[in-house]
Amino acid sequence: MLNCAAIDAGLESPGTIDSARLHQSHICFLVRSGIKLSALADIVGRLAPVELTQYGHLSPPSQGLPAEDIDTVHPVLKGPAEQPLYHWCLE
Repeated sequence: MLNCAAIDAGLESPGTIDSARLHQSHICFLVRSGIKLSALADIVGRLAPVELTQYGHLSPPSQGLPAEDIDTVHPVLKGPAEQPLYHWCLE
């Protein structure tokens, strides 16, 4: 089903889209939005300390925000195709 959605959306290399990549993209979006790294687990599940360190470099320089202060819905799920796509951040 996921591959069908990727093909229908016209994504490049739809065969490379899987649930792990979607999960990773969502985490990158949240971190770039300024969420406190300590609040990530409440939304995306437990992350190993080494993963948090890897994602930490995506954090904006300002103080982290609580989850309730940011929009946690990935922009791709919101609407028009004109929405910017977030590329995979950790390859």
